[in-house]
Amino acid sequence: MEENEEKLEVKKPENEEEVKKLVIDLSKEGYPSEKIGLILRDKYGVYVNNFGLKISKILKEEGIWKNSDMKNINDNFEKLSNHLKENKHDYPAKRKLLKKGAKLKALKK
Repeated sequence: MEENEEKLEVKKPENEEEVKKLVIDLSKEGYPSEKIGLILRDKYGVYVNNFGLKISKILKEEGIWKNSDMKNINDNFEKLSNHLKENKHDYPAKRKLLKKGAKLKALKK
């Protein structure tokens, strides 16, 4: 890090309403709930639990919550499917694909 670089001063949210607004803004920028928690901790020095809040509950109240587990499993499923198109005899990958399919099915219920 160079000495000439300036650190940006970020205003630390001081009450629940400011934290909720910040969580909603970060979500609208496209960050998943796990990443929002890390950004709040690293950039703002705020732990949402200290305010008695949960990021997923805030996002559910606003109607913008997305199940990140389903997204991650679905992405992995697609990668495995594409891999198996080129590598038809990769049997361990076929088994993983079946397991991921079962997890997706269970999450959709």
